[in-house]
Amino acid sequence: MQNSATYWEGKSEAESLQRVYGISFPDNKQLKEWEKFQEEAAKRDHRKIGRVSTCSPDLQQVVYL
Repeated sequence: MQNSATYWEGKSEAESLQRVYGISFPDNKQLKEWEKFQEEAAKRDHRKIGRVSTCSPDLQQVVYL
C-alpha cells in the first residue's frame, strides 16, 4: 500500500488531499504470481541497471560518450 498527498490545484493555501493506492487479489495464487512478476521486473529495472553496471570502467566511458 502506498500513499501520497497533494494540494487542490497545486495551491499550497488550498486544502490538502490524501491519495491511497492499494491492490487486492481474489486468491493467494494470483497474489504469489504478482509478487513473482514484481521481483522479475525489479531485476530488469532500467533505473537500477544503469547504476549497477558490471562492465569495465573503460567500456563504460565508451558507452557514455
